[in-house]
Amino acid sequence: MNETAFDSIQEYLEIVRRLPHAWNLHPSGVWFRGVKESGYSLVPGCVWKKIDLDLEESCVGEFLIYYRSFYSEAIKDPLELYALMQHYGLPTRLLDWTTSPLIALYFAMEKESETSNAVWAMSPTDLNKITTGFESNIVPKTNLDHCPTKSWLPGMLREGLTSEVPANPFAFKHPLVNPRISAQKGCFTFHGKELKGIEEYFGSATSECITKLVLKSPSKRAEILEQLYSLGFKEDDIYRDLNALTRRIVREQALLINA
Repeated sequence: MNETAFDSIQEYLEIVRRLPHAWNLHPSGVWFRGVKESGYSLVPGCVWKKIDLDLEESCVGEFLIYYRSFYSEAIKDPLELYALMQHYGLPTRLLDWTTSPLIALYFAMEKESETSNAVWAMSPTDLNKITTGFESNIVPKTNLDHCPTKSWLPGMLREGLTSEVPANPFAFKHPLVNPRISAQKGCFTFHGKELKGIEEYFGSATSECITKLVLKSPSKRAEILEQLYSLGFKEDDIYRDLNALTRRIVREQALLINA
């Protein structure tokens, strides 16, 4: 697996610019994931929190009982509902990605790292070739017949399907009806029973369509984050909620007070 260091937004974007050509992809065919620690494996919350399928089922059931008290709209699409759980912090077998390299960079730089902040980039099409034999991104409801996405869902969201959860992950896009997912240009990998990170699947298949972009100097993190703010990537632009709005206001007003 390739790993490249950068120390500025300019260097980062130049690396990103070269990826589609190197991987023989359209620029929209590259997905990104920002992480606070470069050593993090590409596994979802259920894996790194050691939540098995039975415990996940219990968490999902609790969410289904109470979420309507806090969310005005009933969600009928089970995959959309599962994605909503993920975005509000419930451990799931989903891993968030984005089609925007700058949004991924924001997530990577948002918090200080004990080692080094990083952004992963990969080809979802190549991942699906490796793990499912399906040679494209999976978009539920359009190519569902070729890859039964419901099989990966927890039992309570399967609508009568009783087959086992598959072992391997797959990459998919979903219609962006949730404001937060839409703002983040979100997409996902959906993991099965296997505990391996996404990077391990590419490694075992000797595919080079994955790379890690690592911040070389941790001292540059705050500078890059300030540049992202100035480019319009602020807390409420990313998270689309009142908590993010107040964080942004407090941060900006504190700058004025301390000026």
